[in-house]
Amino acid sequence: MGSSSPREDRRAASQASSYPVVLELENHGESDMEVWLEMVPEGVILAPGHRIQLLARPDEDLLPLDIARTPKGWVIHAHRSFDPDWHVRFKGHLLKPASPSRLADFEDIEGDVWAMRYPLTQAEAASWLSPASPRAS
Repeated sequence: MGSSSPREDRRAASQASSYPVVLELENHGESDMEVWLEMVPEGVILAPGHRIQLLARPDEDLLPLDIARTPKGWVIHAHRSFDPDWHVRFKGHLLKPASPSRLADFEDIEGDVWAMRYPLTQAEAASWLSPASPRAS
């Protein structure tokens, strides 16, 4: 499978931005927290204070999620969905996790970054940062 074009990347980002939020996480600790998605090397590393929303392709076999604690964070599995196409919303941007994606590397970067970072509309970012948003405990 070859690399995708910028047009395909934008189409995938547009589609992923409509995925439902299936989990919100915030690192309240004093050290990095690792979140691994399935058994493939897709993961994100949250520094203290980082907050994310986890999005996945709608699928009747997606929920309930299986969430397991590890010494450094969490491992998250879809219920029976084979490929949930995980994405993470972080500070108004949508990221396709790599192996792993350190969120601190994306904090101060403006615009698109490789095909892994997609800007949201101002309204989407504002709704995510709303104090009324539910939070993971």
